[in-house]
Amino acid sequence: MDDLKIYLPCAFKTTYKQLIESDKSSKCSICHSHKININECLEIPRNKLNIKQRQIELELENFEQMRSGIEQVKEKNVEFINSDFDRLKNEIDLMREKLKKSIDDYYFKILDELEAKRRNKIKENEEDLKEIESFKIESPSGSDDYLFKIDTHEINLSLLKDKINLYEERAQFSEKKIIYNLKKAKTIFNLEDIFGVIDLFDENFNKSINFCEPVESLISSDVSDFGSSSNYFKINHLTNSGYNKKALKTKSKKLKKKQF
Repeated sequence: MDDLKIYLPCAFKTTYKQLIESDKSSKCSICHSHKININECLEIPRNKLNIKQRQIELELENFEQMRSGIEQVKEKNVEFINSDFDRLKNEIDLMREKLKKSIDDYYFKILDELEAKRRNKIKENEEDLKEIESFKIESPSGSDDYLFKIDTHEINLSLLKDKINLYEERAQFSEKKIIYNLKKAKTIFNLEDIFGVIDLFDENFNKSINFCEPVESLISSDVSDFGSSSNYFKINHLTNSGYNKKALKTKSKKLKKKQF
């Protein structure tokens, strides 16, 4: 641009650099017959056209230089895109693995709980039937006290009824439909709440779509979150009316004390 020829009002020529660097109030350095007005000189149609043409030439040179590196830019951008999307995929994979681990941990936890309850039920069944099998009434024959004998018989009758009720309950136990049940979740998981959604940015790196952050509590390693009634399920015991083992033991103790 500096060596571009500029026409002066006196019809002589100078360079763009000389014109720009000249003093605004100075006289023409060629004819010395007029003062130089830089803006007026630049607005002369011929000068204005030459300046625009030179600007285009310079911009084309700059454009050609940039275009020569287009393959390099393409490769760098593809590398950046792949890297960023791989990062996002790794985050999604990590959340998936955390969720799978939480589900597996709770799965094995509830299976252990279920197995423990199974063993307890079998143990209770065996203990009750053993108690029935080994039960014997206490005879009051060693005492001449009729009131004691009557009282002893009343206690024995009560104990016998309890044992009969216990036997009948155990005999009918296998006819029950279920013992335990699964209390299902009150809500259904929303996978967008767990994994999140892809977040887009505009050219100024401002969010153009609202981002739904993943719910960390749902994918945390603390599987107790999945044990809440609102998130997963629990094993619920279906209670039923039946014998009172504590009352049976109390009656037996009373009878033994009276015999002494």
